[in-house]
Amino acid sequence: MTEVFLTLTEVFLTLTDVFLTLTDVFLTLTEVFLTLTEVFLTLTEVFLTLTKVFLTLTEVFLTLTEVFLTLTEVFLTLTEVFLTLTEVLPYFFLSCKANARVKLAKTVHGPHSSILVVICVVLCIVCV
Repeated sequence: MTEVFLTLTEVFLTLTDVFLTLTDVFLTLTEVFLTLTEVFLTLTEVFLTLTKVFLTLTEVFLTLTEVFLTLTEVFLTLTEVFLTLTEVLPYFFLSCKANARVKLAKTVHGPHSSILVVICVVLCIVCV
């Protein structure tokens, strides 16, 4: 009977060792699971940060697009002004030339009048 009791005790001790080993395995697996959970949370934070960066870059792109559109509008307005000036200035110069001829005829100055030279220089500066 003592042999049976000793054998049963050995079996019980062996089972206890198996149980302890299984408990260690379970604890190790739990640690692995916790580590994987931390990795997942870190990756989620990285994803959220990248999403914020993407949204910020999108806002910057939209702002730059608005600036480009505004500059395009300014360019178009300047083009319209230039076109208007190119239509109006020839008539202005012809009118000035006619006025200068009339004035020269009235004052009896020659074609090399200093006033005419000044008017031409001013008009050239304005046109350029």
